[in-house]
Amino acid sequence: MPNCLFEYYADLAEALDLKKKTPANLHLDSFKSYVLREPLGVVGLITQWNYPLLMATWKVALALAAGCAAILKPSKLVSITCLELGEIYTEVGLPPGALNILTGLGPEAGAPLSSHPHVDKVFLFLFRVMLFAKVITAAAQLVKLVTLELSEKSSIVVFDDTDNLDIDVRAFNETKSSILLILWTKNIKISDPLEEDCNLGPIVSFGQYEKVLKFISNAKNKVGERPQVKKSFLAKS
Repeated sequence: MPNCLFEYYADLAEALDLKKKTPANLHLDSFKSYVLREPLGVVGLITQWNYPLLMATWKVALALAAGCAAILKPSKLVSITCLELGEIYTEVGLPPGALNILTGLGPEAGAPLSSHPHVDKVFLFLFRVMLFAKVITAAAQLVKLVTLELSEKSSIVVFDDTDNLDIDVRAFNETKSSILLILWTKNIKISDPLEEDCNLGPIVSFGQYEKVLKFISNAKNKVGERPQVKKSFLAKS
C-alpha cells in the first residue's frame, strides 16, 4: 500500500508540471491571466498510533509531491516505524531538510508545529476533541491553514447468518477495538508482528488494552454477555 501511494502522488505531481501557467480565460482581450500553482511551504504532519507506516506515508507522499518540506510528528508509541521511514528516504537520496521526523510527547514536540510561524500548515489526525481544539486555537493566532482528520469508534457486528463471512480482519488489526463481535476468527494468525504471516498483533499499549476492556464492559452491560472470541484479540503488549 505505501508503494501505491507514492506512485499515485508521483503521477499527480507530474500532471501538475504539465499544467504550469495554465491560461485562464477572462473573456477580455486586454488581459492575460494564468493559473500558477506553487508549494505551500513547510507543513506539519501529526499522525496517530494505528497503521503508523500507512498513515505517515499517506501524508508525507502528498506533501513531498506538492513540493513542500514536511515535519512528521508520529505518536510516541510508534516513533520507531517513522524513524525507519526517514532512513529509507535518506537511502533513496531525498534532499536534507525535505522530510524531518520529530519524535516526542505532544506538548513538547507536536504543539509547537501549530504555533511556529515558519510552519505554514498543520495536518492532524488524532482522536481527542480537546487536542483538536488546542491545535485550532494555536493556529488561529497566525491564521494558519489546518486540516483535521476526525475519527470515530463505530462498532462492527457480524452475525452467523451472513452470506459471506470471508472478511479480511487484518483491516481492523489496530482500530482501537472497533470490532466488538467477530465470529469468523479461525483463519486469523495472531502472533508477534515481526513474524511474516502475522495477521493480528497485540494491542499497542497497556493503556489501550485497558480501554478495550472498558469498551467490552460497557457493551456487556448494554447488550448482554461478552462474545466468545479468541483471548488473543486482547493480548497484552
